[in-house]
Amino acid sequence: MFGAGIDSMIVEIDNGNGFARQTSYTGQQQNGSNAPWLNDTIDLSAFIGDTIRIRFVGVNSNVGNTSAEINWTSNSGISEIELVPSGQAQGTGTLFSPVTSPYTISTLTPLSSYDVYIRDICGTQFSNWEDSTFTTTSCPAVSALFTSSINLLQVNFDASSTSGADTLVWDFGDGNSFIDPGTNAS
Repeated sequence: MFGAGIDSMIVEIDNGNGFARQTSYTGQQQNGSNAPWLNDTIDLSAFIGDTIRIRFVGVNSNVGNTSAEINWTSNSGISEIELVPSGQAQGTGTLFSPVTSPYTISTLTPLSSYDVYIRDICGTQFSNWEDSTFTTTSCPAVSALFTSSINLLQVNFDASSTSGADTLVWDFGDGNSFIDPGTNAS
């Protein structure tokens, strides 16, 4: 598993009682896209004599500073997601249902970690929850460029070259300020 979009891979086994997680791998496991395959061993001795199914569940996402695109493989095509700030218990987060892959979650807080729980919906039945963790990125750098001109008793400020800012606050140093929801103020 290599690349910035790798979140986790989960290995599940079903012996007739539903899929249960056996192990999971989180984050990038290799140093390059051409790195050799990594081997791992899962003890299957508890299933001797059983007929089993093995499922690999991959979760990846495209994470920004206020949004994350979550991708997963669904057997039913319909799923639900619970988003929980890391450190809080599952069941206390925001539920998105029904959803399909990929699904974008927005209004996230920059530089914050979240746990995302995903399960399939098949009629009135649900699969087990699968979880992954991601951290949003920092806000983009703000480039605050402005010009000023003085004409008799009027001072003009122009910040039209500013990028990466949602709002500008002009503080004139005398207790007066102006909040510009765009990028221009005069």
